[in-house]
Amino acid sequence: MSITAIITLLCFSCEEVLEPALNNKQVVLLAPVDNLVSGNASQVFYWETIDGATKYQLQIVSPKFDSIVQLIADTTVPINQFPLNLSKGSYQWKVRAINNSTSSNYSAIRRLVIQ
Repeated sequence: MSITAIITLLCFSCEEVLEPALNNKQVVLLAPVDNLVSGNASQVFYWETIDGATKYQLQIVSPKFDSIVQLIADTTVPINQFPLNLSKGSYQWKVRAINNSTSSNYSAIRRLVIQ
């Protein structure tokens, strides 16, 4: 076998092992909708999946990211949803996709008020 053939074979093997880069991707949030005002404390945070992601990092704060009073969640989950009961108050949330080698940008920040 020639050196060129061996190098080509190794490169194809490496590509199959490497995970897709997520750096230029952004998670699209689905629910709850932005600026939702709800009397329902039980919420399911839900977003679109991204090919190549093995988990998602969800952050929820109160009242907002630029003036955090309480960190409600900073968790990684293997699926694209996370149920949570919230107290009355204002919240912001965002998500990013992660795999073993890269992570996406965080989603746009969503706002939520529980009355």
